[in-house]
Amino acid sequence: MARAVSTVIVSDLDHHRRQLAHRMGATAVVPADTESVVDAARDLTAGVGADLVIEAAGHDRTRADAVEAARDRGTVGLFGYPDRTGLSPFPVERAFRKSLSIRFVNGTQREPGLRSFREALAMITTGAIDVEHCLGGFFPLAQAAAALAAARDHGRGRAKIGIELTGGVA
Repeated sequence: MARAVSTVIVSDLDHHRRQLAHRMGATAVVPADTESVVDAARDLTAGVGADLVIEAAGHDRTRADAVEAARDRGTVGLFGYPDRTGLSPFPVERAFRKSLSIRFVNGTQREPGLRSFREALAMITTGAIDVEHCLGGFFPLAQAAAALAAARDHGRGRAKIGIELTGGVA
């Protein structure tokens, strides 16, 4: 079920993805390398913080910023794949003091009946949501090295990077 929100703040390193976020209706777009998403969240909420913060980069610093940008008793969704294995710093004490709900989101392909996947596919099929911006970054398997280089370089203007596998899957 879609929810109406009044304020959407997007922070990204890539200029093209920030432009895309603006075109898609973001209230504020923050260059992650020069401005603070925490300050933007506080400015746009009169110091209260965001009800919901989604972290999708997977870096220690962005997880800490997500905790700071959230309001007391807010929710932080951690979607970003951690940038390292093993132990990573996380502001547990700060999250505890703010009484945040922390949601680690992974394993979506293990959801019983793939309900969320099927709902998303239906919304894409009917045009309820537009994913065109995600479809321009595919590389053939023979160019996997170039695809990985583009991904390391924040997409080089693409919202997503994918590698096309040709042929059937065994």
